[in-house]
Amino acid sequence: RTLLETDQQNWQVVKLAAASHVSIGHAYKVSQKLLQQGFLVQEKHLVRCREPGALLDAWAQQYRIDPATVQSFYTQVKDPATVIAHVANVAKEQHLTCAFTLHAGASLVAPFTRFTDVHFYLKESLSDELLKALNLERIEFGGTVHVIQPYDEGVFHHLQRLNDSPVACKTQLYLDLFQHPTRGREAADFLRREHLKM
Repeated sequence: RTLLETDQQNWQVVKLAAASHVSIGHAYKVSQKLLQQGFLVQEKHLVRCREPGALLDAWAQQYRIDPATVQSFYTQVKDPATVIAHVANVAKEQHLTCAFTLHAGASLVAPFTRFTDVHFYLKESLSDELLKALNLERIEFGGTVHVIQPYDEGVFHHLQRLNDSPVACKTQLYLDLFQHPTRGREAADFLRREHLKM
């Protein structure tokens, strides 16, 4: 994410690790692998993306949100924008770590299509008290608000804050949209053309 969010930047591996919130060893291993695959170029002790678009394409082809990490809920509020504003307000008040993604996130960055469902990543556990504050009710099937348990904390890196709402970085937003069945690919392409420029 850090390499793609800062594709014109040259990085020392130590600084890349710090910006990515990972260990130096992990950053070194990943950068070496990407160098071998031709996605990075190294000059002296600095690395940078050679072809950001190709790296994004390769990641998008492999990436999927695990359905097991998604919990769906019912809300009586029908307007998605109102749901987004309310969740963002609760997150701010309760110091929650969250980030809107898919069409909810895209609606704040690069509006493309009408949508009914709101998706967001949430680091914290969903207690009954938190669900009540969010105006969400447990439901067996359906639901229009979907809370995604992050597979790693990288989904919260390089957050955008738009209309006082936290949104996943453009790279993460693209990855999530790209694999989403409901007009996701079209929205991803629009985001890429208008904002990612790669």
